[in-house]
Amino acid sequence: MQRRTRIWFAPSIRGTAIVFLIVGGGIDGGESRAGGREFLYSEPHMGTRFRILLYAEREPVANRAAQAAFARIAELEQIFSTYRPDSEARKLCAKAAVGEWTHVSDDLWRVLKFSRAFSEKTGGAFDVTVGPVTRLWRQARRAHRLPNPEKLAAAQQAVGYRYYEVDPNHPRVRLLRSSMRFDFGGIAKGYALDQAFAVLTRHGISRCSVEGGGDLYVGDTLPSRPRWEVQLPEFAPSKSKRRFPLFRLPPRHAVATSGDTYQHLTVAGKRYSHILDPRTGQAIEGRRGASVFAPTGMEADAWASACCVLELDQIEKLLACQSNLAARVYVETASPPIRTFGGLWKKIEQVQ
Repeated sequence: MQRRTRIWFAPSIRGTAIVFLIVGGGIDGGESRAGGREFLYSEPHMGTRFRILLYAEREPVANRAAQAAFARIAELEQIFSTYRPDSEARKLCAKAAVGEWTHVSDDLWRVLKFSRAFSEKTGGAFDVTVGPVTRLWRQARRAHRLPNPEKLAAAQQAVGYRYYEVDPNHPRVRLLRSSMRFDFGGIAKGYALDQAFAVLTRHGISRCSVEGGGDLYVGDTLPSRPRWEVQLPEFAPSKSKRRFPLFRLPPRHAVATSGDTYQHLTVAGKRYSHILDPRTGQAIEGRRGASVFAPTGMEADAWASACCVLELDQIEKLLACQSNLAARVYVETASPPIRTFGGLWKKIEQVQ
């Protein structure tokens, strides 16, 4: 009988909660009845840990594929990092002349183009230009105090998705404000999952999963298992040992989770999330969290971030006609506190 393996994926630096992946077979090269042997790899990237689970007939093939996928993730980190002063995103904001077109890499161009359109769709609830205020709130959390209101107001002047333009046909962008600073924390890991999976498929491996800090993309399944199974967080604080809800995820889909379980600031009894509303520069107050299923990691990541900012009625309106998305949103003050949205739920079965 084929045994079931449960692999624990740790929380990401962005504050996402626990995500589990459950599959059949053994780990670290154990045999499975069909689909090849199972291999598990892990490397640190993007301030968290990425894990690749794949099935291959031969270990050298598996090793080469995993190595290439991790190399691609490392390449993307050098492009999107907000911490590395020599990252492409940081250098773009530091050196680009205001109002002039600047050539960028294809990866940065794709993500900025998607982000610009997604910001318009969500009315600015998602915005990668939020970097100037993100930095102030990050400093405030370390100092256990609220950011200086005057500095926050000044930083907010450089925030706004309308302050950058993307050429739709060529890899170049134009910044329209000085002191701009991008923050790809709500989308870069999802894009990295997609790109890592693309690398694995080019090496002939599609029966695999890629996880980065709680965000997960799953490829094709084994003949013996038609679905991947994932466990999502409850978000609500509890001292009881409740089971996390278990869902079956269709092949070639992603799930991303965003929330303030691990990163928040409490001042004078009030809880401030590390998730910011780009429209105001203020931190989200109270407990919120969201898990989103989507066809790509980039979409899942961006929607999970936006769903922690948007009001529930706004989420319902945006996802009412989205047959390829499913969102599970927790708002502490809402009744009921957990709501689901999106038509993809028809393909996602809750196991427990």
